[in-house]
Amino acid sequence: MNESLAVQIMRQEKVTHVAIFISYNRGLCGSNGPPFCGFGDDSKWYWMVRIGNNTSINTPMGVAKVSYRQVITSASTGTSEYHRIVTIGNQTTDERITSNIGTSPNFVQIPTSNTVLGLLMRSSYPGGLPTDRNDTGPPTPHFFVQDFASSSSYVLVYSLKYPDQPLMTAQLTPAIVKPTGGSTTITGTLSTSTGKPIDTTTDKIPVILEYSANTGTSWNFIANVNATAGHFSYNWTTNLPTGQQYVLVRARWQGDPAQLLDIALTMPQPLSFM
Repeated sequence: MNESLAVQIMRQEKVTHVAIFISYNRGLCGSNGPPFCGFGDDSKWYWMVRIGNNTSINTPMGVAKVSYRQVITSASTGTSEYHRIVTIGNQTTDERITSNIGTSPNFVQIPTSNTVLGLLMRSSYPGGLPTDRNDTGPPTPHFFVQDFASSSSYVLVYSLKYPDQPLMTAQLTPAIVKPTGGSTTITGTLSTSTGKPIDTTTDKIPVILEYSANTGTSWNFIANVNATAGHFSYNWTTNLPTGQQYVLVRARWQGDPAQLLDIALTMPQPLSFM
């Protein structure tokens, strides 16, 4: 899973260090061989994927159900790719998490850097490793610091640098409106754990406003808004089915790993209907 989601599990389990064993090709499997020799996690990763299939993870946004599927990309060569499917409430993402590195016939399939293993493999590859189209920039870990590398660079140990857990608030004014054509203003704040305002106009990561009509089982999108100097505001005109007594409204922020800021989520606020 990606770095932001993985750190949620590691924090829950009080993980302090992560060790990986990667057999980078430094002449061990020939100068014309593949980039990896296949002795370590570089060949065992797909068993980890299969073992972790259909896993449920507690996250600030709710329970995330994670599954994986293998997609055959060429029937003639048998090449394939793996996809990660993450469902939280009624929202599902489907991402490719593997790529082929090297040239045929000496290519290998490794996780992309939208996975923790792929990220650490790429960032530690001696001499650098070409990026993949799933990479949004240089594969630089935000929450992992390399503490040890063996003489061959095969055994690597990382310590965890956990992100700050921001504080977030939201309130509705008024809190009682008409279900259709009613208007309420959603205002709130976003700050670090020490109270320093977070400005999302800089990192372009907006605050997401959502509502739930089924007591929080699933969430529906309202709008994206910016927190300017730690404050956000949005005027919402409701267009909801009549007969509903109330809905829950919340704000969430996906965090900013580059600034070591974790996911933030407000307590759901009830919006009642007259």
